[in-house]
Amino acid sequence: MDHGAAHDITRALSRAGDLRVAPVLIEHLRYRRPGRFAVAEVLGNLRVAEATGPLIDVLRESDGYQSLRVVEALGKLEALARAPCWR
Repeated sequence: MDHGAAHDITRALSRAGDLRVAPVLIEHLRYRRPGRFAVAEVLGNLRVAEATGPLIDVLRESDGYQSLRVVEALGKLEALARAPCWR
């Protein structure tokens, strides 16, 4: 999947606002699959509190600018205090 497609999918899922996608997206975070940073963005946009733990796990395993999307998602969930520091 290219970054343009991931961006389009992220926007579509966020706009739809359908929380029924949350369990599938959370499961996607549990594996190191492509697109997990886009998934983090969607979960933050949908304000899915149940994603906090898996998002923190992704943040612990990540580095670089992509992890900022996870931090933004945690901010939308008001869970930044639970996020580990990253370098």
